[in-house]
Amino acid sequence: MADLLRVAVRSRLNILVSGPAGSGKTALLAALARDIEEARVVTVARHRAFRTAAPQRIELVAQGEAAPLPALMSAGASLRPDLLVVDSVQLEDVPELVERLSRGTRGTVAALEPASLAAGLAHAVDVVVRLGRGADGRYRVVSLQDAEGMAVFVHESGHFVRRSTRPAFAGAVAAAGHAGSLAATLR
Repeated sequence: MADLLRVAVRSRLNILVSGPAGSGKTALLAALARDIEEARVVTVARHRAFRTAAPQRIELVAQGEAAPLPALMSAGASLRPDLLVVDSVQLEDVPELVERLSRGTRGTVAALEPASLAAGLAHAVDVVVRLGRGADGRYRVVSLQDAEGMAVFVHESGHFVRRSTRPAFAGAVAAAGHAGSLAATLR
């Protein structure tokens, strides 16, 4: 699962992370952003969560009404990042996110709740990562799906189970030059 997410980020796929409050969405976004050290990453959030200290990392933090998240998303996109990470997308932020995704821009990773928002945006992204509580009470990734809703991985009985070897985003990964990594991850 982690290897597949690395391939997705390096291929600049658009990724949506959804889950309930406290499920680890921000932590997952931070891990994905840290994993591509050489890339120019812009993070946009309602609170200072990423705290990266590298010259190719830019963190934009919403400060109430003075700098709402949609305005910062637009400003962050204008910086032409390799990866635009948007945390805590809420209902009022969705139109700006949809606008960015509908332009065909690559390399956006966004976290949102509730799941109903994620369901409405799933067709506009390449990968949907769903977080949830396992049988043991811990939060974890419970599924990874492509834009067509096909499960690529699911968490069942304490293990990740591969469900598909040919996700809808395979062509975009191949175009980015990572087909071999994707094939190795899905074998």
